[in-house]
Amino acid sequence: MNRSGGMALMWKEEVKIKQVIKTAFTIEAHVEDRETKTTSWFIGIYASCDNLIRKSQWKVVKDRKKLWGEKWIIAGDFNDILSNEEKWGGRWREENSFTDFNNFINDNQLVDIGFEGNPWTWSNNWEDVGEVRERLDRDLCCIDWSLVFDKANCKHIDTFASDHSILMIDTNPETRKRKKKWKNNSNYNAKKKINQLKSQLEKLQSSTQTSTRREIVDLKEQLKEAYKEEELYWHQKA
Repeated sequence: MNRSGGMALMWKEEVKIKQVIKTAFTIEAHVEDRETKTTSWFIGIYASCDNLIRKSQWKVVKDRKKLWGEKWIIAGDFNDILSNEEKWGGRWREENSFTDFNNFINDNQLVDIGFEGNPWTWSNNWEDVGEVRERLDRDLCCIDWSLVFDKANCKHIDTFASDHSILMIDTNPETRKRKKKWKNNSNYNAKKKINQLKSQLEKLQSSTQTSTRREIVDLKEQLKEAYKEEELYWHQKA
């Protein structure tokens, strides 16, 4: 990885990781899922922005999948899109420029698990006519993985420190919905404010109007302050 980017793999104590393998552009983790009593591989990817290098990386993934067995998911920054529908702003790309990435997905019989949130996961953060947004990040899984984790979903979460969104994958959201959630009224207003600001941000970020840039910056600053208030609340409670 170069100094302008990289990857990190983190997990909670209750998640059992059997093995971790690092390559030049992936972090590969063999995960044991206690709810489904099965194992699978999670592959975090940071693909090159160079077309020729990226094409060679697709070949490496095709070879390495033999090590991952029947169930695996690959997620992260693929640095490419499937069509012009996955971008906003910038120059229109020729249709044949999407061939390599589409072939990679089709040849490996991968399934896109979809997403919730803004359609773009990356922005160059330029103002006015120079702004470009694209869906460079996604989650792709093999068919057997999708059959085991058929309820899995992914949320695009906006960040302040990066030009990319966070991909939050939940393999079993139905189970977590059934769990009883503790609610404290003294913290309700902070959560309500955060949700309102996030909702406003989502509407502005999905807009194609260039005049919303300044409003987005202002809302992000307000959201930072709201998160600080909530963090302070939990710090005092601890």
